[in-house]
Amino acid sequence: MNRSRFLFATMVSAIPVGMFLLVYLITPGYLIPFLHNPAGLGCIILLAIWVAIGFVLLLLSDKVWPRIVVGIFVAAPTLLLLMLGPAIVTIVQALGPVMQDQDANSTSGSSGADSSSSSQSSSTKESQTNETQQSESQGKGAEGSSK
Repeated sequence: MNRSRFLFATMVSAIPVGMFLLVYLITPGYLIPFLHNPAGLGCIILLAIWVAIGFVLLLLSDKVWPRIVVGIFVAAPTLLLLMLGPAIVTIVQALGPVMQDQDANSTSGSSGADSSSSSQSSSTKESQTNETQQSESQGKGAEGSSK
């Protein structure tokens, strides 16, 4: 095995790990959702496997161009997911309650219509009661003024 091949494979594989550690040291709160979410941990495991496959492919390649291509296809997706992954997890967690509310509203379609019609009928009864009370009080006021 060529020493330069091993050094190149090690450097390309160390880029995502170094970037992850650098981001964690600079802003640890950014990566916390990624580390505490099962989907985020799964992504980290997949990225580690991806980097390991890339490391092996870089060690096996004899020519320069395949090493560069493999290096790009290993480093670029890994860095992209490490940088955008925590934001994606945070957005999905924030949208979770909204999506659950929409699901609850869509499943209660017929019962929601029944409850809205019953609330309309109760508000109609209340307004009729208020009108009756107002007319009675006006009638008493007119009756009192005629005496």
